[in-house]
Amino acid sequence: MLSHKAKGIIIVGCSPFGAALANTLYHKGHKVVVLDKDRESFRYLPDEFGGSEMEGDPTDPGVLKEAGIEGAELFIAATQDDNSNLLISQIASSIFQVNRVYARLDDSSRSRLITDMPIKPICLYDLSADDYGHLAESVCREVAV
Repeated sequence: MLSHKAKGIIIVGCSPFGAALANTLYHKGHKVVVLDKDRESFRYLPDEFGGSEMEGDPTDPGVLKEAGIEGAELFIAATQDDNSNLLISQIASSIFQVNRVYARLDDSSRSRLITDMPIKPICLYDLSADDYGHLAESVCREVAV
């Protein structure tokens, strides 16, 4: 079982984007847990990733607790399904009161569904390589606060 007390970052969805973001944040010195329901998805993580991998259903509050959500300072829903990301990010924000929550959205028009929530959208198709770098830096600055 992972520590509930240590502050860290939880990334749900080990898609190529989730894996790259997890690796970037880990190498910037953060404690990172990557949660995915499909064990095979962890193949996207590079060998040098030193964070934690956890297989489980991210909509299950028990699984999220085991991943350490009660002590998470940042939560990123990065699966390849917008509906799942919206649901998972709402669970993190509303039920577990995580202050910094991001949801990956392939369809940027869906960001209107969370405009009244404390969830920030990440619209990949709107990001350039420079934007990705700025996103990673922004997330790191938020974690440092």
